Amino acid sequence: SAYESGDALMIKDYPVEEVKTIQKRPDYKSSPKLGISYIDINNDLEEFKDPRVRQALSLALDRKYMADTITAGINSPATGFVPTGVIDWDGSAWADNITDKSVYFDNDNFEANLAKAKELLAEAGHPNGEGLPTLTYSTNDSAYHKKIAEYLQQAWKELGVNVEVNIVEWKSFTPQRRSGNYQIARDGWVMDYNDPSNVLECTYSTNGNNSARYKNPEYDALLDKAAQESDAKTRFGYFHQAEEMLMRDMGVTPLLYYNEMYLQSDKVKDSYHTADGIWHFEYADIAE
Repeated sequence: SAYESGDALMIKDYPVEEVKTIQKRPDYKSSPKLGISYIDINNDLEEFKDPRVRQALSLALDRKYMADTITAGINSPATGFVPTGVIDWDGSAWADNITDKSVYFDNDNFEANLAKAKELLAEAGHPNGEGLPTLTYSTNDSAYHKKIAEYLQQAWKELGVNVEVNIVEWKSFTPQRRSGNYQIARDGWVMDYNDPSNVLECTYSTNGNNSARYKNPEYDALLDKAAQESDAKTRFGYFHQAEEMLMRDMGVTPLLYYNEMYLQSDKVKDSYHTADGIWHFEYADIAE
């Protein structure tokens, strides 16, 4: 109400049910936020030891549908683990310097992804989901995450995989996930600073945030080399190799990139928002 009356010239919060309408407004703004929603598939469990099973479960998900329909365009479909907005060593976009694009998601070709998922599951010895137990997907008790859970349940059914949803209160959810007491669970990360190490280290074998229990000595070695490297180009090269390795292994399952959406009056000039979640008004002015 304050925004519509002109008392406020910029707002971050508005009713979720009005998102689609608000996105059509000329004063609607959207900017990448350094964050990602992803899934932990417990790498310690026997049913997930074969990376082809993890890859199949991942490829069976229509991320574009999840972003555009389930989240009403609030999020963007993920293509890898490092979020949109992360910059490379020379200031260019991280995504512009990926070398092996074959291990990243093609979100414009879901039918081919689903066909590949079925093929991989069959190669792993589970045609039409045969031999896999009923899987349990754990998530916390918010309406948003329940919708995601319902979609995963439906999507994996296309592979012949049965899924039960386990809704856990927030105070119990994180400890349960971190202890490894789950099969599949939702996860997410908002980066503390714009450097790929901040998200890639979440899947380092001994990192406390590695709830997926992904363990690959070669991956760890790449991050160790990067930590000791002073040359920026070489350092970021190690990070690119690490993300590509993580995607081949499907150590975690990226889903959606976070965005920051807001309404801002055209009267506000020379303000801007950066991917680290900060609005800059130090050079701004208000046109009368």
